[in-house]
Amino acid sequence: MTITDNGYLVLKNSYVESEERAPSFKKHIYYKLRKKLENDGLFIESDIKGLLKTKEDIPFEACSAAAAVIKNRATNGRTEWKLS
Repeated sequence: MTITDNGYLVLKNSYVESEERAPSFKKHIYYKLRKKLENDGLFIESDIKGLLKTKEDIPFEACSAAAAVIKNRATNGRTEWKLS
């Protein structure tokens, strides 16, 4: 992920968890966003079992939204993302 002037951008070919880790995520606000991105075909199969890849760059307004979509569970983006 990279930070832009408009928010956050998960880059093309980033790995994405394919399995739901927490059943309670279905009640979370970012679950609908994750499902929309899946239905729009923005995730493709990867060469690693249990992971998908992003088909293109995906913009997010919040780092927690990006983290929740990538991890396929509710999570705090401020603690998940590491800056290098």
